[in-house]
Amino acid sequence: KQWYQRRVRGTYSLFPLLFQAQELLIKVVILLMTHSFMWATLKRIYPDIVLGWLEKIYICGLVGHFLIAELVLPIFLARFQFLPLLTYSVYCAVGVIYSYFVVMKTL
Repeated sequence: KQWYQRRVRGTYSLFPLLFQAQELLIKVVILLMTHSFMWATLKRIYPDIVLGWLEKIYICGLVGHFLIAELVLPIFLARFQFLPLLTYSVYCAVGVIYSYFVVMKTL
């Protein structure tokens, strides 16, 4: 379960590398394909896998963060061109730290 979470975060954290406006659809397709393939594979291997409520909120928060970082910040705060990159980094770092604590708790 934590592998899945870290994999989604890893894919999402690479989005700032596709920085041009015409690559927006490619980002969405990449994340949806990777996310759905991994989830289907994990469900086949571990049929009883369930995400916790905090993990579900984090995954759903990816949508909100994506909209803010890709649409709102470049329009309203265009002079801070590195702000979207910073928000990507902070959002993914929070998720990685959460995963680290969950894994350490289970050991």
